[in-house]
Amino acid sequence: MSSVITSLNLICQKDSSKNKGLSNMRERLDESTIRDKLAESISIISPDLILIEKEYYLPNISGTRGFVDLLAKDSENRFVVVEIKRSNAASREALHEILKYVEALKQNKLVNDSEISVVIVSTEWKELLVPFSSFVKRVKFDVRGYMLTVAEDFSPLHCERISPLNLIGERLFSPIHGLSLYSDEENLKKGIQSHHAVFRHKGINDYVLVIMVAPKDLRERGCEQIDKLTAALGISVNLQEIPYYPYIIYSVFTRLPKSHYINKLRKNREVYDEIMSAVNSLEDKSKEIELYEDNLINNLSPYPFSQEVEISYPAKFSTKLLEEEKWTIDKILKFGALGQNDLLEDSVIVSEMSGGQGSDGVMFRSKSNSDNISKIEEIRLGVKRVLYDNKTWLNHVNIILQHNIERNDYFNLNIECFSPRNILLSLYRQVHEVNGDGWLPTYRMHFKFSNTLADKLYVGVLAWDGTKPNLNDVIDKYYMGKPFGVVVPMIWGGFEENDFSIMKDLGFYFDSVLYEANSDRKVSRYKYDDFGFMPTEFFDTAYSDFLRFLKENKDFMDALIILINNHFDYSTGLIMNLPQ
Repeated sequence: MSSVITSLNLICQKDSSKNKGLSNMRERLDESTIRDKLAESISIISPDLILIEKEYYLPNISGTRGFVDLLAKDSENRFVVVEIKRSNAASREALHEILKYVEALKQNKLVNDSEISVVIVSTEWKELLVPFSSFVKRVKFDVRGYMLTVAEDFSPLHCERISPLNLIGERLFSPIHGLSLYSDEENLKKGIQSHHAVFRHKGINDYVLVIMVAPKDLRERGCEQIDKLTAALGISVNLQEIPYYPYIIYSVFTRLPKSHYINKLRKNREVYDEIMSAVNSLEDKSKEIELYEDNLINNLSPYPFSQEVEISYPAKFSTKLLEEEKWTIDKILKFGALGQNDLLEDSVIVSEMSGGQGSDGVMFRSKSNSDNISKIEEIRLGVKRVLYDNKTWLNHVNIILQHNIERNDYFNLNIECFSPRNILLSLYRQVHEVNGDGWLPTYRMHFKFSNTLADKLYVGVLAWDGTKPNLNDVIDKYYMGKPFGVVVPMIWGGFEENDFSIMKDLGFYFDSVLYEANSDRKVSRYKYDDFGFMPTEFFDTAYSDFLRFLKENKDFMDALIILINNHFDYSTGLIMNLPQ
């Protein structure tokens, strides 16, 4: 019996193979017919196309050869490679063919990427659309796709351009975080279930819930701070009546396309109209996506169950909760695609939640080696998110990356960018905190090379031109003469929209320095100028100009510290003495 079944299977396989072969042959014949007819009316794709040759042969160079369906030229005098596909199965092979043809064309005719355009024409796009969308994003040359409608004899009837999908480029957590507090484990469990329901309702599938537990002395420290504050305000509070919440659900979600937020927010017309008005008045358009996210989470019901809610953001998670208040992470719950990623470690999630991706426009941290091209590209994008308005440092970082990549010497790179965008607050924190060595804007790129013993450390520094600023002049110019205006930005995390202008009035400007340690560990110093990094001995540390500013502007710094201390209690993080 088994031999009969085996024989039947072999016959079926042969028939199936034969049918598949016939099907492939028909598809090739159909494509040939479409190609021939399209060659006669190539302008249906685009009016500026002029046919050069049908079935253009590319000779064998470096193992690459083949026939281009149609080779044309356009109004910009570019070569246009037209690739025609008939079926979903065949369309999946199109991208491989295109790469082969483009490289062969570049080798045969010594053309640049900018001198080549690719057109994919297909009668089926169901299987092709996703890889096509990814392909468009990753290649350097122009690529366009067209849906072709044909008659029964395969004559072209209509050609419609295909728009690439807005694919998720990378895992990026939104800087809009949720912080919900709970008094006991029963309410905590209820909160977790509620978060699931709310995220599903808002169309958020990929998210993380970080369950945090308070340190044992948190209530005691909190009561001390409240006692200090109430004493300063001249009021009394019964500390026993103040609720205590030793559990936190800290929620973050991965960034979604703008269209998702808009579609959800449209369901509440009042909220939507208010948001659109705010978007139209935004000076910094890079903050638009955050505005949508903030309203989806915080202004659009339903909301997760909680006993107390606080606004949070990456710096608060990493600095206030983990470092200062010493909350501990009990567990990290991952959902959606994040939950399916078995290789995604909790430490990576914590780093990215802390702003390591640059999603909050303040901090970016990463590391890579020279072989990891995709990671290098992630670094470029992360740096751009933080330094989007700092053209000086952004240009320096890109030049540094490119220069060291082109050396063709394997390296390991650690990079960090920090741009808090409030120079007055940065100056205050830098001198006020005991360990205040990390509040000034900067970038650091440490290259360690394998083929040499040399290390390179590039540092973005605040240089100073010797200006002697007056704090009252700054207050009059940027805060309408109101001293408390200096601390008001701390209500929304510290961002000061006039930061670069204030820095200029203080005499600061952006510069870059390089420390290079050779094989015997001797350190050479370089400073960037119009010709690159040039040898110099005019600085001792990356903080030389900052220290010179402090030394020569003691009156300014004393006045700034007194002003901020008068309106801001650093131990509680509360703003005080503002006009009613």
